[in-house]
Amino acid sequence: MAKKIFVILCTLCMVTTLNAQNLMERVSTDGQKSIGKVTMAKAQAGRTEERQIVATSNLTYRAAKEMTPDSTRFEIVLVRPSTVHGSLLAVYKDGRSIDITAGAVYSPAMGKPEFLNSIQPTAGVSYRSDGLGWASIKTHTEEVKEVYGYSLGTTVLKDDEPWEIGDDEPTIIYYQMIEGKYVIWFDKPEDESYSPKTGRLLTRQVEKEVSEVKQHRPLGVELNVSATIRPYEMDSAKPSVKYWSYKTTGYLKYRAFEDKWLRHRINLYASVGYIHGKDAEQYEGEDGPRPYTGSGLTYGVGLEYRFQFPLRIKKGSEIYKTSDGQTRVRPRANYFLAGSALNFKVGVERNPIVRPNNTFDRWMITSTLSYSFGLFRRVAQ
Repeated sequence: MAKKIFVILCTLCMVTTLNAQNLMERVSTDGQKSIGKVTMAKAQAGRTEERQIVATSNLTYRAAKEMTPDSTRFEIVLVRPSTVHGSLLAVYKDGRSIDITAGAVYSPAMGKPEFLNSIQPTAGVSYRSDGLGWASIKTHTEEVKEVYGYSLGTTVLKDDEPWEIGDDEPTIIYYQMIEGKYVIWFDKPEDESYSPKTGRLLTRQVEKEVSEVKQHRPLGVELNVSATIRPYEMDSAKPSVKYWSYKTTGYLKYRAFEDKWLRHRINLYASVGYIHGKDAEQYEGEDGPRPYTGSGLTYGVGLEYRFQFPLRIKKGSEIYKTSDGQTRVRPRANYFLAGSALNFKVGVERNPIVRPNNTFDRWMITSTLSYSFGLFRRVAQ
C-alpha cells in the first residue's frame, strides 16, 4: 500500500511540474508571437541622425522583492503589450571630414571670345568641420504615475526599478505563480489552463526631471588646397600658353537652411585665400625686356548645397533575447556612407591680376563639386 501511495504521489508531482513548465512555455510563446512588426523611429538629438529598431512584445521581465524582513526575491513576468527598443544607431551629421574637390573657374573679363578656353579647371582636397556653435540645456520637472510594487493576495512586492504607467491604464491585474515566478496579466487570460487570482498594482505620483537639449550649431569652416590650370593674360608675351597655379582658401560658413532629417543643407559662405599666379608680359625696364611673376589674396562669397546620405538599415538585422530575458536587436547599417556627403558650391571671387606697378582684381565665377569622406563623423551606438 505504501509503495502504491508513493508511486501516486511521484506521478502527481511529475504531472504538476510538467504542467507548470508547459504553462511557462506557453506564456513565453504567447508573448514572443507579437515580436514581429519592426518599425524605425527617428529623432534629432546632438546634431545626429538617429534610428532605432522598435518592436512590440507582450512580455516584460522584472525583478522585485517581498516587503518582509527576509526580503524574498521573485522574478515577475508581465504579460502586457509593451515597446521593445533595439540598440540606438547614430551617425553624427556634424563633425570633421575630408573632401575631394573638383571644379571650374570662369572670368567673363578674360578677353578671350572662346568660352571653353576661358574656363580654368581646378582640383584639390579640403579639411572641413561642420556644426560649430553651442548647445543649451533646459531642465524642467513633470509629474508622472509610476508602479512601485504589486499587491498579490497577502504578498506585497516592491519593484527593483519602478516604471511609468499611463493614467488611463487599469491597476487591477491577474496573477499566478508558475515555476517560482509571478506571471501577471493585465487582461484576464482566456485560456482555461490558467487559473489566475486578482491583484493590483501599487502606484504613486512622482516628479520626473526632464532635460531638453537645444542645439545652436550653425557655423562651419573649411580649408582647401587646390591646383588650377590658368592661362596667361591676352596682353602677355605668351597669350596661348597655360600654366599650373596653386591656391589655398579658407571658408567660413553659416547654415541658412536644413531639413529636419539632416539630409539637405544650404550654407552661405565667405572665403579668403592666397593664389600663386605668374605671367610673361614683357615691358621695357632698365635692364631691357623681362618677365615677372605675381601672387596675391583672393576673397569671395557664395552658396553651398550639401546632401548628406541617410542612415539605412541593411538586411540581416535580427531580434534576439539575452540570457536575462531582455529583447535586443542586432542591426547592420551603412555607417560609412551615412557619415559622408555631396557638396556643390557656386559663388563669385576676386582674383589678383599682377602687373609691374599695377595690380588689380578681377571677378571670377567659381563652381566646385566635392565628396566628403566622413572619416571623423561616424559614431555608432
